[in-house]
Amino acid sequence: MQNHYAILGIPTSASLDEIKKAYKNLAKKYHPDVHKGDKNKEDYFKKINEAYQTLSDPIKKQRYDAYYLNPIPPSNPAPKKQYKPKTPSSKEKQEEAKLLKKYYTYTFIIALLVIILGTYFYYFMNDLSAQKFLEKGRQMERIQHYPSALQSYLSALEFDKDNPIALEKSADLFIQINKNYTIAVEHYILSYAHHRSMNDKLRVHYKYIDALIKSNQNYKAESSILSLPYDTLRKSYTDSLNFLQLLILNEKNNPQETLKFIDILLTNQEETYPILLLKARNQLQQSDTTGCIITLAELREKYPNKGATYYYNAFLYIFKKQYPLACEELSIGYQLDQELPRHPFDVYCNTP
Repeated sequence: MQNHYAILGIPTSASLDEIKKAYKNLAKKYHPDVHKGDKNKEDYFKKINEAYQTLSDPIKKQRYDAYYLNPIPPSNPAPKKQYKPKTPSSKEKQEEAKLLKKYYTYTFIIALLVIILGTYFYYFMNDLSAQKFLEKGRQMERIQHYPSALQSYLSALEFDKDNPIALEKSADLFIQINKNYTIAVEHYILSYAHHRSMNDKLRVHYKYIDALIKSNQNYKAESSILSLPYDTLRKSYTDSLNFLQLLILNEKNNPQETLKFIDILLTNQEETYPILLLKARNQLQQSDTTGCIITLAELREKYPNKGATYYYNAFLYIFKKQYPLACEELSIGYQLDQELPRHPFDVYCNTP
C-alpha cells in the first residue's frame, strides 16, 4: 500500500487544513495541464489525488491509519514449507540412463554419418575433377598439343594421385616430349599397381619394360620379363614380351646369340617384321651377306611398303660399295618412312 502521508509531504499528525493546503500546492505543481504529455507527472498527480481523497475523508482516514500506522500481525503465521528435492526412484534412474544412452548412441551415429558422407563427397569431387582433366588431356592429345596434354594429366593426378590412366598417359608423354624415362618408369609402376584389368596391367607392363630397355636398364627389363607367368598370358602379349627380350639381347651386342633367339621366335611369332629387321642387321654385323640377302628378300616380299626394308637393303649395297644402288634404296625408304635416319644418305649420296 502507498504511503499517502509521504506522497502529500505531511506528518501523520497533520490536521485537515494542513492536508488541504498540501494537496492544493502539489495539485498546482503536478496538474496534467501544466505537464502535458508527461506520463510520469500524470501518474504522480493521480497518486496525489488518491492520497487526498483518503486523508480528507475522516472515515477513510481512520481506516487507513488503523491499517497503515498500527498493522495487526497474524496470530499464527503458517510456517514456511522448506523445499526438499525429490529423490528419483530406481525405475526413474533406469529410464533416465536409457534415454541418455539413446542420446549418445544417436549422436555418435549422426557424427559417423556426417564423416562418411563428407569423405565420400570429398573423394567424389576429386574424382570428378580428375576426370575433367583427363578428358582435357585426351582433347589436347587429339590435336597433338602434347605439353598441354601432359599438364592436364598431371593436374588430374593432383586430385587423384592413384588414377591409373593419368599415370599411364603422363608416362607416355614424358617419353614422347623429353625422353624422361626415369619419371616414366615410376609412373608405369604406379599405373600397373592401380589398374584392375589384367589386359591393362599387361599393356602398362609392356611399356614399362620398353622404357627400361630404352634407358639402358637391361638387367631390370630382363628380370621383369622373366618374372611374368607366360603360361597365363595371351599370345599377343607373349609375342610382344619375347620381342622386348630380343631387343635386350640385341643391346648386348652379341649377334650370334641374338640370331639364335630370332630363329626361335620366327617359328612362333605372328608379327615377324621387326624380328626380320633385327635378323638382317645382325647378319650384316657378322658379315653374313648371303643370309642378309635372303632375309631382306623375304622382307621385301612380305612387307613391300615398309621403308626400313629398303633402308637395310641400302646398307647391304654400302657393304658391297655399290653406292648408287644404295642411294636408290635409301630414296625409296625415305619416301615410305620419313622418320628413318638421314645420316647414311648425307654421307654416301650427297657427296659431289
